[in-house]
Amino acid sequence: MKRVALLSVVALMFASAVFAPVAMAQTPGAGEVDIQTVTLGPGGSLEVTGTIVCEPGADYGIFLEARQTQGNQPVKFGEGQTDFFVDCQGTDVQLQSFTVHVLPAPGSKPFRKGEVVLSGFSDFCGPSLCAVVQIGPEVFEVPK
Repeated sequence: MKRVALLSVVALMFASAVFAPVAMAQTPGAGEVDIQTVTLGPGGSLEVTGTIVCEPGADYGIFLEARQTQGNQPVKFGEGQTDFFVDCQGTDVQLQSFTVHVLPAPGSKPFRKGEVVLSGFSDFCGPSLCAVVQIGPEVFEVPK
């Protein structure tokens, strides 16, 4: 009897490990952000593009911080954001593209090619929920 109970528990754990990530991947929540590209912009800034899950009648703002270290040089850092209260477009829940320009902070050196760590949050408010959704921290490779 103990063997059957143990096998049942193991089977349940296996099923949840296999099927739960698939279910979560298929149904992203409103306000979830996916950063897709990070490139160098004018003046050593960063241009960050991605998508956010939007729903009709909702608005959002995205706030990002970037940190970059290279060898023994001082840490470079900066921040950027979308306009406040960007309206979600469309009539269904869908992905909406955004761009955030991350400017080097005063006193910080310009960003360069190499690894950069992005973190931040989206401030999302719509008919179904209002939420602050954490972004990252996530490492990106900035191409030349």
